[in-house]
Order: sequence, then structure tokens, then C-alpha cells
Amino acid sequence: MAANEAPDWGWWKHVPTVTLREAVALSLDLDPANIGALNFSTYREFESRLALAKRCLGESLDGPVNRVAVWIEGDKPAIRLQAFARWAVHIIGWDVPRDLLDLAASTGQSGNSRNADEGDHTPQDDLSVSFMQTGVAGRPSKGMHLIKAEFHRRRQGNECEASLREEATELETWFQATYPLAPPVKRKTIENSIRSEYRTWATKPRI
Repeated sequence: MAANEAPDWGWWKHVPTVTLREAVALSLDLDPANIGALNFSTYREFESRLALAKRCLGESLDGPVNRVAVWIEGDKPAIRLQAFARWAVHIIGWDVPRDLLDLAASTGQSGNSRNADEGDHTPQDDLSVSFMQTGVAGRPSKGMHLIKAEFHRRRQGNECEASLREEATELETWFQATYPLAPPVKRKTIENSIRSEYRTWATKPRI
């Protein structure tokens, strides 16, 4: 059975974002990059912590910081290590290694200059993570991928407006309000992008 190594805390404490699996490994003083075969009790604790972190993500555990990429691209959720440390120590009350305990007590954000108050997260923070190529020909800075994600949510919840024009107007307003720093996307552009999917939704029987 391969021995499990302790994390290189001199390195990990400077890593700003981690996956849930990495964070949970660190909470058990396991090196996320080199987890060997776990004994039964450690395995059960690891899986229990991971399951709880997944359940709490987006609620008592802030994140993910890459929520748009998770939603659109299927990326693994990323969270801020310091936010995880504070959640694990102050909200859940887990026993954690001294280095993670120190990180939870720190007043600064490890790895960058962002203010430690995770409650300040807004949709604008997602722009720096995933506001890249977005699906509007010739206009790569526009946010059509975000608009289509919101449209998908509205379709799933049967929240669409009674006409294509009204739905596109609603999505245009939503995008401008949610991402005021992003280049605007015009109603007509939205109409052309969602026309086929809107027709499918409009003709689908609903209970």
C-alpha cells in the first residue's frame, strides 16, 4: 500500500483556487496530487467530507468561482481555498491541519490581493473567469453563451414570454442588468440566436 504524503503547505497556501476534491484532501492533510490507497476510516471520512462540500457549494460554502464554465462547459467547480478553510473551520467545525487553520484565520486572500470577504461575489466576477469566446459571429466579446444559458433555464422552468420578441427583450434586459460592464447584445441578435429553440418550446405541450 502506497504511503500517503502530506501536502507541501508552503506551495498550497499560495494557491488561490482549488477543486472540491483538492480542498477536502487538504482538510485531511493529504497531498491532493499524490493520494495513495486510503485506509477504510480515512476513505470514509474523505468521501463524507466531499459529499457535504458538494451539498453546501453555493449555499454555506461560497462558490464556485467558475460557475459559468461549470454550467456551460461542464468544468469542475473551483472554489477559493481560504473560503473553504473558513467554511470547514467556522461553519462545519472539522478538525483540520494547522496550516489550513491558519489560512482560515488569515485576514488576506491567499494567492491574490482580493478582499477576503467572499460575500462580495457578484456575476461580474465570473467575467474574468469565463467571459471569452461566446458564440456571436464576428463579436467574440459578447455574452451570447450567458444569454443562452439563461434562456435554457427559463425554458426548463416554462418561464418564457408569450412571443419571441418579448422573450428576446426580457433576455436583453436580464443581460444588461446582470453584466453591466459587458458589451450589450441587441434584441434582434438574441431573437436570431434563440428562434429555433423558442419555437420548439412554444409548440411543446405543457401541463
